[in-house]
Amino acid sequence: GRRAARVRVALVLSLTMARSHCVSPLALLLPLVAGFFDVQFSKGGHDQSEDSVLRYHGNVYNTIHGVSNDDLEVEIEADDITAAFTMGGLPVGEPTDLLGDTIVFNGTVYTTASGGAQHARHASLLTGKRFRASSAVIIPKGLKPTVVGELQVARKGIRVSLFAAISRITMKLAQPICFIAKLRVNYFKGHALEKAPIYNENLHDEGYLSVAPARGQTEPHYAVAAGCASNPQYVFDEELRRKLGFILPSTANLYENPQERKLLTHVEALQVSETLDLTDAEILAPEKPDGVYHTSTVTSLVSGQFNIYVIDDLREYGTEEDGEAEEAEMDTETIFSETGSCEAEGECGVDGGREKDEL
Repeated sequence: GRRAARVRVALVLSLTMARSHCVSPLALLLPLVAGFFDVQFSKGGHDQSEDSVLRYHGNVYNTIHGVSNDDLEVEIEADDITAAFTMGGLPVGEPTDLLGDTIVFNGTVYTTASGGAQHARHASLLTGKRFRASSAVIIPKGLKPTVVGELQVARKGIRVSLFAAISRITMKLAQPICFIAKLRVNYFKGHALEKAPIYNENLHDEGYLSVAPARGQTEPHYAVAAGCASNPQYVFDEELRRKLGFILPSTANLYENPQERKLLTHVEALQVSETLDLTDAEILAPEKPDGVYHTSTVTSLVSGQFNIYVIDDLREYGTEEDGEAEEAEMDTETIFSETGSCEAEGECGVDGGREKDEL
């Protein structure tokens, strides 16, 4: 009947996305076989009168191609921002040849050291209060999320790929996004850099990526993730398209051929051995962090909470406007706060006309 028709449509959509994103169709079909899922939105603190611009530092193209330049000399205080992530960063005071996958939140920098397999500190977790990076996406301090998203499944036992969850969010908002999330993970797949991206070599060349330590599907664990996602079909402003190329790899080429409708993502995640209570209003500094990894979207989720920031515009970090913002009184609320439902009230910025695209 009607439910069977919805399932057929969902299967076709998932297979299409899988082909365009080069991920296993099985990873996307798992939640569809067992039942449907959704990412339910609740009110964020986003106010259009506020400075609602996310920041970028450097250019991800330089990181991917191993270009070392003056961007690496800039030092950023973790306490001055809400969050940040990059494939090529490290705490200030550490040698540049350990540059690696990095995430910043709650005033702390976490990096999985590169340096090559023979380096004594290779794959160790570095921490600090300031960081340097060849490129980074930055959520400025005081910027509140547009909406908060809670992953919901039809019944206990359903697993949802990270790709499917992000796809659902971008479909509902119909805009590019950044996010920081608390995740309960059933299966994790990711990579860390073996060598620092400073040798004018492409990171996709052999020998640059190492696989994250495997975690079995019978052992749920936790992660704090930060990332961005964009689909060319939702971006019409040429200047914003250009700026998105600073934070998402391959963006420029895809925007020249937007009919491909390929979802671009970049996610970094800190794996955590201990439990992260997803109902807490704050991400506390974990006592047992494992490492930071460039996270594959085939990673399978049990549950998750996403603070979502719509990308209206992007500004280079450290511009004059940032200096003025630092002098202003900043809202220092925790990055995860209790919020009320807004979907029923129609105040989330959700394109209701896209509900037919539900996975």
